[in-house]
Amino acid sequence: MNFDSKKLVGYGTGITMLGTIEAFPLDFNYFIDDNEGVVGQQIMERPIYPSSKLLEEKPNAVFIVVFASNYKSTLKIFEKLIQLDLRKGEDFIDCFELQYLTIAEKLEREMSISSDYKLLNTIKTATGNAPVPNLSTPTGTWLYSHLLRQALREIDGDIAECGVYFGGNALITHQSLPEVSERRYHLFDSFEGFENISANDPKSRGGDFQDNDFEFVKSLFKSFPNVVFHKGYFNETFEEMQPRDYALVYIDCDLYEPTIECLDYFGEKVLPGGMILIHDYWFPNIERPKGSKSHFEGIQKAVKEYTEHRNDFDILVFPETTHCLLIKK
Repeated sequence: MNFDSKKLVGYGTGITMLGTIEAFPLDFNYFIDDNEGVVGQQIMERPIYPSSKLLEEKPNAVFIVVFASNYKSTLKIFEKLIQLDLRKGEDFIDCFELQYLTIAEKLEREMSISSDYKLLNTIKTATGNAPVPNLSTPTGTWLYSHLLRQALREIDGDIAECGVYFGGNALITHQSLPEVSERRYHLFDSFEGFENISANDPKSRGGDFQDNDFEFVKSLFKSFPNVVFHKGYFNETFEEMQPRDYALVYIDCDLYEPTIECLDYFGEKVLPGGMILIHDYWFPNIERPKGSKSHFEGIQKAVKEYTEHRNDFDILVFPETTHCLLIKK
């Protein structure tokens, strides 16, 4: 990836872009965004243009990094760029390639985990073919799968996900990592979306994720008998659980109060060496264009409050995918 002789263009101005360049700093000439609400503004002192701006560029004059968290959206952007006679790898890449480099380095340095690039491609393909969205992003699911593989090798206990939506992360993980079927896998969710938004969460996200269909989600996992569904609010379903130990827990609740509930419940049940991976923890402290989506800032608040007076977890942050990892000592 040689940017030196070309203009460097970022396609997308959301948190995926901001998290990626937090870990992999790049100096862009300008940004492209399909969200008309942010076009004409600036981010990081660089202008934001519509995609038609690319029609003004000479052949081989730009190198584009596509920052779309939704992989199917990434593929649609690829089609648009190919129609402009731009070449994948030569004139544009997706951000997941950059995220792989920085996350792989951190996994090796901090956890002695060797990264598997082939697994990332497997997950990207599965995400592109999935009948449901994967809000963890391909690199997020790849990170989770590496941690899961490590947990399955070294730690007893069950696996749990809290905040499932349509089950994209769990489904793609099962399709890409066959050994996970050997361990009991719990899925916790109300499957009803957001009803109540606390003062610690963005009011603009009220009503999100209410387009769910529990029976449809269940049907996606009929080939995976190790998967156990727990439908309901956490304060109810946790009380019904028999005592169990856990090797890895994935929390993707988006909101402050359910995240605190999950940490309080699973923090004592994760075995030493076990892990809790939390989505939407990282967010940038910069001024963003008007019209940008609000961050789930309550997640970071919940994690900091939970860990503030404890010393039994080590913490790693992956801004590329907005994840925070708690490792039980």
